Amino acid sequence: MPNAKSVGEQSKQLSTKSKNQFKDECLTWCVEDLRPFSIISGEAFERVIQKAINIGAEHGPVEARAVIPDRRAIGKNVASKAALAREQLKPLVRKYVQGGFVGATTDMWTEPYTAVHYLTVTFHIVINGKLVSFVYKPFPA
Repeated sequence: MPNAKSVGEQSKQLSTKSKNQFKDECLTWCVEDLRPFSIISGEAFERVIQKAINIGAEHGPVEARAVIPDRRAIGKNVASKAALAREQLKPLVRKYVQGGFVGATTDMWTEPYTAVHYLTVTFHIVINGKLVSFVYKPFPA
């Protein structure tokens, strides 16, 4: 995905104080909402933060609630976005599978309340030196 930073814009240097304040907010978020620390790493998180910074730069200070979408709006669009992402990944994954450069792991468990047994398969490939895993949705075994 393209970088969310505005084209032709120069990045400003942040003070140590500002960096520490943001770090503390990320820590508080992880603690209060019981989020894993890994939630603040990755290109997608960086794009979200960059988009928020760009919106602030364009419009000036705005309330966070004015920018954050409603969870139901995200939920309505997640299936179509996921389907598009899967379609875009198919040729890449096919290339690795046909080349024999794929690993697979399985997981089986029993749901304790219904006693239904489930099986899932995860495929692993290395793309540009980065491990990428694709989890096939669990299905009754």
